Amino acid sequence: MKRAMLHTRDFRWTSISSTLLPRLALAKEKPDSVILGITSTGKANIEKYQHLAKECIETAPKPNDIRLFWNKAGFTRLALIQLGENTNATSVRTAAASAAALLKKNGAKNIAVDDMGHPAAAAIGAALGTYDFSLRRDQLALTQNNSRTEKKDLFGAEPSEPVSFTHLGDETKKDDFHTGLIEACAQNFARSLMECPANYMTSVQFCDIASNVFKDSSKVNVLVHDEKWIDEQRMNGLLSVNAGSVIPPRFLEVRYQGASNADDKWLALVGKGITFDAGGISLKPSANMKEMRADMGGAAVMLSTVFAIEKLQLPINVVFVTALTENLPSGSAQKPGDVIFMRNGLSVEVDNTDAEGRLVLADAIHYVSEMYPTKAVVEASTLTGAMLMALGTVYTGAFVQGEELWSKIDQAAKATDEPFWRMPFHDAYLKPLTKSSAADLCNVSRGTGGGACAAAAFVKCFLANKDDVFAHLDIAGVMNKKVNAWDFDGMSGRPVRALIELARLYAEARL
Repeated sequence: MKRAMLHTRDFRWTSISSTLLPRLALAKEKPDSVILGITSTGKANIEKYQHLAKECIETAPKPNDIRLFWNKAGFTRLALIQLGENTNATSVRTAAASAAALLKKNGAKNIAVDDMGHPAAAAIGAALGTYDFSLRRDQLALTQNNSRTEKKDLFGAEPSEPVSFTHLGDETKKDDFHTGLIEACAQNFARSLMECPANYMTSVQFCDIASNVFKDSSKVNVLVHDEKWIDEQRMNGLLSVNAGSVIPPRFLEVRYQGASNADDKWLALVGKGITFDAGGISLKPSANMKEMRADMGGAAVMLSTVFAIEKLQLPINVVFVTALTENLPSGSAQKPGDVIFMRNGLSVEVDNTDAEGRLVLADAIHYVSEMYPTKAVVEASTLTGAMLMALGTVYTGAFVQGEELWSKIDQAAKATDEPFWRMPFHDAYLKPLTKSSAADLCNVSRGTGGGACAAAAFVKCFLANKDDVFAHLDIAGVMNKKVNAWDFDGMSGRPVRALIELARLYAEARL
């Protein structure tokens, strides 16, 4: 009865989903601003604007310098950017991001983007570089007397609408530009999900957003499983972590069937779905705990990846699953020393309740690898602080079983500038976790180091077939730090674009 009464707080905020739904930044109005690239030899990438090149060379002699002009060439704002000698996708992405951010700062709403020879990269840079986050747009709030009031009345003026873009350049490259906008939209979607405060992003609300994203798709089936189903599936890892919360758990299953052969194997995506992680009884320090609203980053990244796969209509079958809950301390929360019998039959002793992510991932990984014939299982999670210590904020740690899968992940990383570093998947890291006197496994190892490696070894134990092609991607380090010009000074949404590229590589392998 207590839980049911408190749930009314949760369902009051379902209108948040309309604000967080992805918006493709494709301009429908005439551009008010333009980005033009100028080569190191003084030539404009687009011939009709060659007369502006001399002006740029005189005022912006260094590579990547940007100069803003007003009321030029029929546009209110003109950003001229000097490109380096060796223009490539990375330099174009950087140039477009920097120029678009400058134009937005100066009031641009619709920007025509010179593709600078790399249309997808130009679109990605411009769309990522102009991202910001706000809860205020298109929303209603409940005041203390439960009357509905415009959010702007509570928080001030409405923020500006997102910037939109049109392609400028070779018309045959327009589709590539549009593809880049889709991929950037997906990453921005993940950013928004991760940035959203935890009181707006519960297990129930995450599922509501997923249902809304795909409500008009004929190729996507969204299944939202409740607590009764979770119990019937013996997902005791999820139930145990959820015991401290008044918000019910959910298990989300999203199936995209794009392969021409209905019997084609599935690319399985698994994301960690801890909507807020206070650590449970093993409480985290209060400093920076608010960042743990993004502990569902794995789920956000994977949901956004499926969004892009559906928009791009890739010929591949993909299933995404996530176990969703908060991890909070309370009188009913799981305790250090508790023993859980997991879905695959293994027993786990909870030594540290702040090592909860691997418990919910274990149930999700076992479910998807048992229920689906998979070509690969790829899991992403903000799992360990040890990964941040090992690799910092630049590389995602990739623990990969299967050389073909690693080759594709490495190829995808290089194509998208979202780097991965291969980490060891070794059974020796599992040995310290088998020393519990009460269970088959302990959820942490003490004093042995290699915490990220031990966590990876733990989740691997829950594959239905121990030889399944599998990747565990620890994204804790890359969760929220700005590294490139196109990065947001907040939650990163990485590595969405690399995962989209991975799906594309698997799809192309079938053609």
